[in-house]
Amino acid sequence: MNDLVKVSSWALPLASLFANVARTKDVSYVYLDNTAYLANASNVVEISWPALQAAFVSPNRSDVASYTGVDWTQPYPGAPLSGFSAHLRIADDLAFPSSVTTEDVKTNVAAISYGVPPSLMNSDGFPKSMDPSWYICQHYYVSTIPDPTTDVEHDCSFLPTECQQSLKSSLVETWGSFESETGAMCGANALDLVTPSCRDALGLVRADVLAWDSSNLADTATAKIFTVDEVGQYSWMIGTGFSDPNNQTSYYAAYNRTYVVVTVFGHGADVSNVADPVAELACLRPTWSALPTPTTTSKAASKTTAAVPAMTTSPQSTSSSSAVATPTSVLRCIGGTVRDGLSGGLTGLCSFNCDYDRCEENACICTKSASAAAAVPTRSGVQGCPASDLDKDSYDFEYFRLCSKSHNKAFSRARNARLIMSNTIPNMASDDDKPYCIWYPDVASEETYRQLAKRYPDMRYVVGRACAVAGYAGLYDELGLLPEISIAEEARDNFSNEGSKAIFDTIMRQPVCYEILDDYSRSSHPDRPTSPAFMNGDTAVRSSLDVRLGLDKYQDWGKHYFNIAEDYNIDETSSEKTNNEELAPEHIALFYTPLLSHLPTTNKDALILMAAYEGNIERYVRLRRPKMLHDEHAAVLRGIYHNTTFAKWWYLQEIDPSNRSIRTAALARFIMVNDLSHITPSSPSKHQVPAMIWWPLIPEEETLKELVRRRPDMKLQVAMACIAGDYRALWEDLAPPPCSELWDQARQAQTRSWPNSPNRNYYVDYLEQHAKELGCDIVDLRTNSECEDAAVRNKEPTTTWLDSGIYAHDFALMDSNPDEDVYSTTGQANAASWELLICSSEEMRRRAREENGLRLYDD
Repeated sequence: MNDLVKVSSWALPLASLFANVARTKDVSYVYLDNTAYLANASNVVEISWPALQAAFVSPNRSDVASYTGVDWTQPYPGAPLSGFSAHLRIADDLAFPSSVTTEDVKTNVAAISYGVPPSLMNSDGFPKSMDPSWYICQHYYVSTIPDPTTDVEHDCSFLPTECQQSLKSSLVETWGSFESETGAMCGANALDLVTPSCRDALGLVRADVLAWDSSNLADTATAKIFTVDEVGQYSWMIGTGFSDPNNQTSYYAAYNRTYVVVTVFGHGADVSNVADPVAELACLRPTWSALPTPTTTSKAASKTTAAVPAMTTSPQSTSSSSAVATPTSVLRCIGGTVRDGLSGGLTGLCSFNCDYDRCEENACICTKSASAAAAVPTRSGVQGCPASDLDKDSYDFEYFRLCSKSHNKAFSRARNARLIMSNTIPNMASDDDKPYCIWYPDVASEETYRQLAKRYPDMRYVVGRACAVAGYAGLYDELGLLPEISIAEEARDNFSNEGSKAIFDTIMRQPVCYEILDDYSRSSHPDRPTSPAFMNGDTAVRSSLDVRLGLDKYQDWGKHYFNIAEDYNIDETSSEKTNNEELAPEHIALFYTPLLSHLPTTNKDALILMAAYEGNIERYVRLRRPKMLHDEHAAVLRGIYHNTTFAKWWYLQEIDPSNRSIRTAALARFIMVNDLSHITPSSPSKHQVPAMIWWPLIPEEETLKELVRRRPDMKLQVAMACIAGDYRALWEDLAPPPCSELWDQARQAQTRSWPNSPNRNYYVDYLEQHAKELGCDIVDLRTNSECEDAAVRNKEPTTTWLDSGIYAHDFALMDSNPDEDVYSTTGQANAASWELLICSSEEMRRRAREENGLRLYDD
């Protein structure tokens, strides 16, 4: 089941539930309402499968659309095959289980199921085997704009022709574009807006996506979802929110929805040099019949649907969520979870708060409600957690359920850390209960730390770290520790404390230092010390913990590479200090001088990015962190394109699937130095071949000739390289058809001084002549958008703006070139402003700091 929906990382909660709990007895999952962000975890609720099954025996409304598909029992691309169908059924007044709400509220559920031609089915009622070369994506769009009183054409011909064509082409042309990021071939993500040419007709509707392949049809638990025309336990379903029984407004909402389903019959990632996928449209809406004038309105979602906004599809039309009124009684939250899209390990926190009607609306979403809040649970006091008879407003009360009942031991560790800092040594039954950071936000007394080390000898090094913060030099000497490098960095950070300075001096007098504490993993390894070790900026020193992220910065929760206190730096309000402070002016020299064995106290993020950007293996391997920085991936791609040894090193690494573009960039560098030993007719797949292969180096003509022989699907890239290298003989052999990418590459017209004065050359004349013969406009003949940005003259623009300093914040490098990306990824790194500052004299840097940046040579 884990492969059922390979696009679950695109925020496909309903589909993800198929994969994760598809065998849950008697439970189905529906989208609660037609919200602006339909495919969102906060919009998914449980509903009784037996109740659904009974209701859909005789649905209140229905519709069927037929369309042409393909014979997927044959290898891709198969043959056209008629007889595919999509079936819409609507069942009114379905009740919610008590796990969702105890109120007497209903919803109207629409379900879409599919049928396939009899020739694709076996006699046992299951589909025949699908050839493994296939990959199918079904995109759903739900609109309330089309007139519900008129019949809808099932082939979607009521939509403007341009809309129909672009809806298909947008999903075909981008087929496989996201595969390296998501593992799915689909040409659009869940929650993506419908193509612009359809927005007048359908509104600003967003997509949902289901993706499947031969493995899903081979699984009897999922095969019928895609092939048998009946509502199944895990069919695609959507409700109308919460409403009173027999609510007419809710009926209107259910019947006034047009469903556009785009099925893309495509190929898998391992299939190359084949025809484009085929996209087919099917539109569904029940036949309209007048309803009585509404006399009641839907119940407001109250806390249960606080995160489900009314969806405005256009200025003239709104969805069913807009016609709601205040419920007759106030619902109280009795269960919830983390808002969709948030990170930071908040599941336990939201679970506790929402259980007792305390959902923090910035972080949590209520999923269960009742007329009264739940009673406070009995306190067990296990695992060192709060004991009984605690006051409701006490500190410990808030942590009781999380600490004593949650499988997440972070809550137990947090409380034990607090007890230690409050000079109480807790009973810690296992290593999982022992905290790592016991010096923030407070330090304990020296005697408390002494007794802690005696009682738990395996915690001696974290006690030594606390000594470096507090300046307990006497206790540090008693511990008899190896000279540990993070303790040294911590002591240096607290150098104003005489005791901390003494600890630092003691460590630095030793001939060699060791690494025992790991702040990235919050682990201690006294039995496996690493040496020699050096101060390398890998310690979350005490001063860095003063950076706090308030509720207004919840998007940043969980993003930082350090989390030694396991609180993700969350606080009620944000601090002025951030994790992206300016690199100290005196440390700019670290960019252009050999690195010392011990780095000074500084944030090395900018040094990491520049090492990656330049492809400097030695610096990069020494400096990098276990988790990539925001701009680091883009910087690595640039470094690979400009440095062969960096490219080779990366190519030999174990690369996460989400970073496959790194391997693609390495292949580009190999091609540019005339190595094709990693290129075969079938490997890599056509979605993993590089787009730009002629900058900063141009491969030899013979190399390009062999490349296009092995990989005909790279003909466009080879043709663009021919223009860069002026390889006319190979160009004439290729005889490439005119297209906008070649036109831009040949003209090189993108200049500020002469934007309308292109270069005239052999290739421009060739393209103009052939376009004229074809009777077409070259500008409209775009064949591969991945190559488009690479067809510019200035691929790495410089700047005359001298910044006041260097900051390694998100997009520090990627925002420097926001309009193009010659490497065909998600953003190009450009360190032009950093390079200018590095080269500038001390006097110019001083002026830039005083003037908060300045424009050079501005008369």
